[in-house]
Amino acid sequence: MKKSNKRGISPLIATVLLIGFTIALAAIIFSWISSFTEERAGKTAEIVKSEVSCATSIEVGVEKACVDSTGIHFIFENRENNDINGFVVRLESTKDSDVDVIEVDQKLGALEVINVDLVPQNLAIPESALIVPKLSIDGKVALCQEKAIEVFITQGC
Repeated sequence: MKKSNKRGISPLIATVLLIGFTIALAAIIFSWISSFTEERAGKTAEIVKSEVSCATSIEVGVEKACVDSTGIHFIFENRENNDINGFVVRLESTKDSDVDVIEVDQKLGALEVINVDLVPQNLAIPESALIVPKLSIDGKVALCQEKAIEVFITQGC
């Protein structure tokens, strides 16, 4: 039997390699955690900014909500000095289980009153509407759920 002259690495080199791998792994984990934390902080700041803007920048009134043979007619009033970028209107009826959700992209300027006419798709005669204003914050449109208004729709205008 031949004797092999191969030898393993020395304990000193093995220790240096293990410490090097440990430091490299720690650096990778630290980098990942740092980017993850920054990303979460950025998203949280964006959410807080949109909620504060919605809470302080929007006051919408519904002066009229009625339905006739041509559709549903609303009169919206912006009571604040900021523009509103539109609305999401959810129409409901106690007779039907269906609901209609309609995006209204009509801009409502500061201290302005506008007429909005809608034609429901699934409901014959809606009885109530949940109106959620949309606000543009840093170029992104945010729904202001906390400023949603529920109105009852009268028959005949």
